[in-house]
Amino acid sequence: MFFALSAGEIAVMKHVDAIAVWLMVFAVGVTVPACGGGGGGGSTTTTTTTTTSTTAYPRFAYVANSGDGRVSTYVVDATTGRLRYIGKAAVGSSLTSVTVDPSGKYAYVVNYGGNNVPQFTIGTNRSLIPMATPTVASGLRPFSVTIDPSGQYAYVANWASDDVSQHTSGADGTLTPMVTATVAAGTNFFFVTTTTSTTGTWQ
Repeated sequence: MFFALSAGEIAVMKHVDAIAVWLMVFAVGVTVPACGGGGGGGSTTTTTTTTTSTTAYPRFAYVANSGDGRVSTYVVDATTGRLRYIGKAAVGSSLTSVTVDPSGKYAYVVNYGGNNVPQFTIGTNRSLIPMATPTVASGLRPFSVTIDPSGQYAYVANWASDDVSQHTSGADGTLTPMVTATVAAGTNFFFVTTTTSTTGTWQ
């Protein structure tokens, strides 16, 4: 089985009881300003110089746990790359994958056991906050979800119904089924991905 990565992401896949578990690590584009001061000499004049630098916000990792239906969250050590566990969020049953949209603002989990995709806003502390519409329906036994590089579309690989659910993504990250909600695919497939090119035409 194969998988594709977009810029800024690392994916690790392993099998536990024949269920794929995905670990997605991504760099968030948040900076924190830091200021320092200095002084000047002289009997009557004092000059103060202020400098500004930025520190990258830590990266985080999310793991879909099939056994307990939760998504684990980790902070990634900027120096060693090691993961430090910071908590779990209850999501569904028999989870198979989790992905983050290109903006880093939204996360989508595949709930294989519930035939749906729970959708979340990522909080400032990187916790997963259920959206107003907490789930979107998929086909039978969904296995993976991918977000188009534009962030406008999402596709779900449905293992048992042999089709791909297709959605548009709203301004708030909420997924909505397209007018043609599914397209046929092969038998018992696991993954769907998209290209990054936006040039050229197809007829």
